[in-house]
Amino acid sequence: IATYAKRELPNYQVFDERRYFCSGRDAGQGAVVLDVKGTRVGLLICEDAWFEEPAAAAKAAGAALLCVINASPFHIGKVEEREQRMAERARATGLPLLYAHLVGGQDEMVFDGASFAVQASGELALRAPMFEEALAVVDLA
Repeated sequence: IATYAKRELPNYQVFDERRYFCSGRDAGQGAVVLDVKGTRVGLLICEDAWFEEPAAAAKAAGAALLCVINASPFHIGKVEEREQRMAERARATGLPLLYAHLVGGQDEMVFDGASFAVQASGELALRAPMFEEALAVVDLA
């Protein structure tokens, strides 16, 4: 359906993406906005959601909702930091945001889950449990 090339490549802690990948910005990749049953969904992957430009580009391309897929290793305070930054992103774009986060372990990394949704105002609408698989349902109306 679409190919998404991350624009922001992390190079800290366990991440070394600049060594292996080129930025979607360098490759001329634009925003990816998909029609999902009549809703225009702007896709953001991982680090891109932490920066203003990719979300603004998705909105400019017609997104009515931002969807972030992420796999960020757990550390104390990270859940609150994620929610704050994504609330900022929602407020800046005026769009609600869904944040789907990996749960489980891979090698030495632990992923905490705690997926969530925020309203366009930045207010938390839903939070899935930490450290367990869950299906969290949000009414977009």
